[in-house]
Amino acid sequence: MDEKPPRVIKRKVRPKSWTVQFKILLNQGWEKVTKKQLFTLPIASQFGPEPAWQQKVAYYWNVFYKQSNLAFAVALLIVCFAILGGWRLYFPDVQIDLRVEFWGLIFDIFFILIVFSFFEYRRQRSQNIQHQQEIIDDYKRWDSPEAHFRIAGAIRRLNKQGIFALDLAGIRLTNFSFSKCEIGDITGSTFYDGTWGKPLLDKSIELTNVSFDHVECCSVQFSPYEPLYWTNSKISRHAKLIDCSFFSATLKNAVFNGAQLEWTSSPPNAHYEYVLDGDEESYKEQLSYGPFFQANLAGASFIRTKFKYADFRDAEGVLEADFTEAIGLEDAVFDSEVIKNTIMSKFITVKD
Repeated sequence: MDEKPPRVIKRKVRPKSWTVQFKILLNQGWEKVTKKQLFTLPIASQFGPEPAWQQKVAYYWNVFYKQSNLAFAVALLIVCFAILGGWRLYFPDVQIDLRVEFWGLIFDIFFILIVFSFFEYRRQRSQNIQHQQEIIDDYKRWDSPEAHFRIAGAIRRLNKQGIFALDLAGIRLTNFSFSKCEIGDITGSTFYDGTWGKPLLDKSIELTNVSFDHVECCSVQFSPYEPLYWTNSKISRHAKLIDCSFFSATLKNAVFNGAQLEWTSSPPNAHYEYVLDGDEESYKEQLSYGPFFQANLAGASFIRTKFKYADFRDAEGVLEADFTEAIGLEDAVFDSEVIKNTIMSKFITVKD
C-alpha cells in the first residue's frame, strides 16, 4: 500500500509594518500588469518590527476605540448633527420647540459622553499606572521567580499604557530576561537613582545574570554616580551588574557612571574560528558572543565605572562612549588594539 505524502501546510507570514504590507500589495498588482515589481523590499523590512509611528497610531486607536467610549460618543454626536441638519433642511417649520430640546441633547452628548468620558479615562489610566508601579515596588526587592513573574507582568501592562520609563530603584534580579518576558522597551528607566546613606530607603541595585538582549535601553540610568567613589573604598558599589548580557541592545545615552560591571569568567581569545570546507576554502564559524555583541553604545556614559573581564568586541559606537576615569579597562577586550589604545589615550583611565 502506497503511503500518502505528508500534508504540507503553507502559511504566509504577514509583515507587521503597514507600509510594507501596502507595498507588497502594489507589487502584486503591478507584477500582474508589467511582470516587474514596483518596489524592492529587503528581507529585514518584511520581518522587522512595526515602525515607531505605527505603534503610536495603534496605541491611540486602542485608547480611542477599545479602552473608552469616545468613539461611540463621537459617532452618536455625528448622527445627531446629521439628523438636525436634515431636519432644518427639509422640515424647517416642524416642531421648532422640539428642535431646541434636540440642541440640549447634543450638548449633553458632548459634555457628558465625550468631555466627561475623556477625564474619566485619564483618571482610570492614572490609577492603573499607579497600581502597576506599586506592584513593582512591592516585589522588586524580593529576588524570586514569583517576584520576577509579577514584575514582568506589571512592566508589560505599563508598556501597553505607553509607559516605558520605569522606577526600578532598589531592584534585585537574578537569572532574568527582559526579552523572554516580552519586554522590549525600557527607555528612560531608572535603576539606581543615587540615593545613599538612608538605611530605611535602600536604592542600591544588584543585577546578576540579567539579559537585556534586544531591548531598547535608550537613556536608561543604571547608575548616575557612585556616592562613595571619593573615599577609594573597596566596599561593594551601589549599582552592581554581574554577568549581564546586552546582546543587540540599544544603549544610546545610557548611564553606567560609577557602576560595577563584571563577569565571572575571562572572555575567550576569539568568538569564532576559521573552518576549512572540502574545497579548502575557509569560513568563519561563530563559537560564542560577547556581552555587548551588536549593542549600540553611542553616547553611553561609563564614567568611573569599574570593569572586570569586560568584552566590547562586535559592539557598535564604542568610540562614541565616555570612559572617563573608568577602572579595569586595561584588561578589557576590544575589536582591535587600535580601538583600545584610542580609548585609553582619549580618556583618563584608572588601573584597578
